[in-house]
Amino acid sequence: MKPYFIDILGAIGAALLLLAYFMATTKRWQTHTVQYQLSNLTAAALLVVYSFAKTAYVHVVINIVWASVAIIGLVFINEHRRRQKKLQKNLK
Repeated sequence: MKPYFIDILGAIGAALLLLAYFMATTKRWQTHTVQYQLSNLTAAALLVVYSFAKTAYVHVVINIVWASVAIIGLVFINEHRRRQKKLQKNLK
């Protein structure tokens, strides 16, 4: 990959991470939503690629942890939705 392409990926990842933070801080997004968690997951994945290419291995680890937290968040959201559907089905 060309160096500038890696820099673009890193910039997109950083921008997406800041966007998610801004949207949550201004209460436009809730932190327990799919869009917020997917934004964090995508941002972290892009930053892992960028950090690995720049041999910033501490940042690779941090962003892997960040992505893992987003995945856990998505699992919890999915579980909550599944329970809600089951509850509504039982109420009918």
